[in-house]
Amino acid sequence: MGDQRLDLLFYIDENAEKSHFFFDGAFIPHRIKSDLPPTFKDSPIHISCHERDLESFKEYGNVIPRKGMDDLKFWKELFSLTGAAHIAFIHADSPFFDTEILEEIFELHCEFLAEFTFSENLPQGFACEIISAALLKQLPDFEEETLSLSQVIKKNINQFDVELYYKSPDIRDKRLSFSNSSPRDGVIMENLFQLTGKIPKYTDMGGLIGENPGTLFIGPSYVEVEITGRSRFDCIFSYRKAMENIHEDMTMETLSELLAGLREMGNKYTICFGGSGDPMEHPDFYAMTELVLKENLVERMILETDGLLADANFKNFFEKHRDRLIVIFNMNGYDGKTYESIHGHDFFDRVHDNIIYVEVRFAPLLSTGNGLSAYEVCEAVLDGLSEGRALTGIDFGMIVCAMRHHNIEDSIQMARQLRDLLGYGLCAFDIAGNEAAYPMSGFAPLFSEIKKLDYPFTAHAGECGLAQNIVDSINMGAGRIGHGIAASKNKEVIELCKRHHIGIEMCPTSNLQTKAVSSMASYPISEFIAEGLLVTINTDNRTVSGTTMADEMRLVASDCSLDTDMLRKISRNSIEVAFADDSIKEKLWKILL
Repeated sequence: MGDQRLDLLFYIDENAEKSHFFFDGAFIPHRIKSDLPPTFKDSPIHISCHERDLESFKEYGNVIPRKGMDDLKFWKELFSLTGAAHIAFIHADSPFFDTEILEEIFELHCEFLAEFTFSENLPQGFACEIISAALLKQLPDFEEETLSLSQVIKKNINQFDVELYYKSPDIRDKRLSFSNSSPRDGVIMENLFQLTGKIPKYTDMGGLIGENPGTLFIGPSYVEVEITGRSRFDCIFSYRKAMENIHEDMTMETLSELLAGLREMGNKYTICFGGSGDPMEHPDFYAMTELVLKENLVERMILETDGLLADANFKNFFEKHRDRLIVIFNMNGYDGKTYESIHGHDFFDRVHDNIIYVEVRFAPLLSTGNGLSAYEVCEAVLDGLSEGRALTGIDFGMIVCAMRHHNIEDSIQMARQLRDLLGYGLCAFDIAGNEAAYPMSGFAPLFSEIKKLDYPFTAHAGECGLAQNIVDSINMGAGRIGHGIAASKNKEVIELCKRHHIGIEMCPTSNLQTKAVSSMASYPISEFIAEGLLVTINTDNRTVSGTTMADEMRLVASDCSLDTDMLRKISRNSIEVAFADDSIKEKLWKILL
């Protein structure tokens, strides 16, 4: 890292319209170059476009043609051609690119001797990625390239020296890329430019948008469509009970008109088939879904279904469109009886294959009234779970919780009493309750005993903003952390979690309700994933929060912009950090992969 020279690469996507790279009459890379701070005034500037587009851009400077994407081969050739030590990757359609941020990212990159530095919270058009020549020396050549180098690094983030740059304000909730190739973003940037008469700095963006929300009123970025009110269920949580009339089926003509209207707006968007009914009950479900997926402006499509009609035909359909299609199954209940009590009908066996493993946790000492012992309580719960497994084939693990407000000696005695059940349904130990009033530092005797008894354990920690509780939990031997919100932007805690391979049990709805975060815009799940933490999605308390796993997955998919690859990664993380034995994990891996 001794060489501090930074080359700038302006990347032009294949088949992009030439007009996307001009703003206020100027070629965007030239405008950015003129605004560079003194640190980078002598930095070599390169422009990369596909060889088919070379004639359109060769007049604008040092243009390097390429044959495909920015894969490993491209980057090795680029570093060899330029002799650069570090290269900043900048999208050439970014008129609002902030050169002060470039300077800060490069300082971070050099300070921590990083091989790859990027920002997870900044919109694409405001930031860049910095790649060092040293990184490429670690990577073998591949016969076939299917991912960009950036995607390869982010999917294998723990294998490289990666730094994450964060800058306030966090405006991800606005769903803006600040890319001139996006019709919606292009109009919004024109609005902001006309408002201020200049290119605004990123630090001013939150206030500027907040004071002038009309600049964003271009068109929707998320659309939920109810194509039918039909459902075979009479769920206790369904708002159909309050409806005087069940909604009729939407016609193909109506859907076509809706899509045509969205097409005229010219904005990319996510569309969800949901509402009061199950979209798969519509007689033209497949034709309607195909119609939506033919729309070039649809970035992703979400289907909410009870799974009753998700047969082999649907599986093949999903595989065909899995790059843009996210499916959320509303699956409530652990056997036919509980399923029927919630949904009104027992179709459990027809849809249960979508659930492959559950971990159920509770506090036995809260149920020891009328002379029951903690052991008897757990035996009863295990009997019920075992009966459910026999009926459904779904494996389970039971986690017992100590409560922080209980006497520590009582919790120690409970752990000793239940030790014989470990490996026979009981899979782990947990501690829950008010962590602000009862911090982890006061439970060293309990977890010293837990370790002696060979319990794997997790701990509710870092939900209320106390990062030290996370540190203390890990130092006491915890394998997972419940919530862990306080690790956000805390480099030392994040590194500790990575070093100890800690699973992070995130509970989005619960965290919103308890004010652990103020909004989904500040929810750190994307930050944690980018940092390489083993993030999982959980419901916390389903009845108190009024949520399901389907709700939680839909929430992070829509509000945190997690794509299908990220959701699959979360599922893989769940298996990796599960308190299941090897035989169960092996079965889970076979099903998932």
